[in-house]
Amino acid sequence: MRFIGNLKEGEMFMEEIIIGHDKLASMFPEFKELSGKHLVRILKIKDSKIEALGSGGLLKYKDRYFVITNAHVIKGVEDKGEIGIPYIVNDDCSFSMEVLDMKFNLPDDIAVLEINLKDNFVRSKLEFLDVCFMDTDLKGYVDRTNILYLHGYPSGGTNIDEDNMGIEIETLPYCTFVAEFDEEIGSLYAYINDEVITEFGDYIPTPVVTGMSGSFVFGYYLEESTFRVIGILTAWHIEDERLEIYPIQEFIDYIDKNYFSNL
Repeated sequence: MRFIGNLKEGEMFMEEIIIGHDKLASMFPEFKELSGKHLVRILKIKDSKIEALGSGGLLKYKDRYFVITNAHVIKGVEDKGEIGIPYIVNDDCSFSMEVLDMKFNLPDDIAVLEINLKDNFVRSKLEFLDVCFMDTDLKGYVDRTNILYLHGYPSGGTNIDEDNMGIEIETLPYCTFVAEFDEEIGSLYAYINDEVITEFGDYIPTPVVTGMSGSFVFGYYLEESTFRVIGILTAWHIEDERLEIYPIQEFIDYIDKNYFSNL
């Protein structure tokens, strides 16, 4: 697929708008800057060993701070103190977020970590996403357009130096398209069977996206010229050549039930 059909609602009709390769590529600088602020790498640090687990998204919700990811990402973690979520202050000093609580549901593949926001975090390049930059109507989005932008930490972009307890990580931002929306289970499926468009405007063979589970998936809203979080990249179905994306609303509902229901 090389072009994108975007449906724009009019008073009496729906007009199809085609967006070309150049337009998709031109949006990457804006997308990468935005999405990178809310993207983190989740590590397991135990017995002087570092293990890269997956990706996660930063979320501010009802004046509390969370990292949301998939349950399969952290299922091997026995204690919240084993989780490392690095961030850099003043471009050189590395710190790890303090996890206050860890809750997950493995059958639903949802995990939420509550974070203690430290004073030095404001001097990092990361930010917790406000819910006003989300779209919880996933079906409504795919009824209008098929554009998807993803940004995560692939396993192949993570190099761990256990001798010095150091880590080098690279992100992978790319664009792909909606394959189908399963209304029965509420999941969105994206193409991963051909090529994807990179931040440099190139088409590359399907990348290995292992390690990107738990990262935000963004929709692009042509009429507003803006990006919004619509879901979480959850699974890579290799044989079916599809990525599975869970609606962001499922994670919000989980937070409400498990962190705010007793307040």
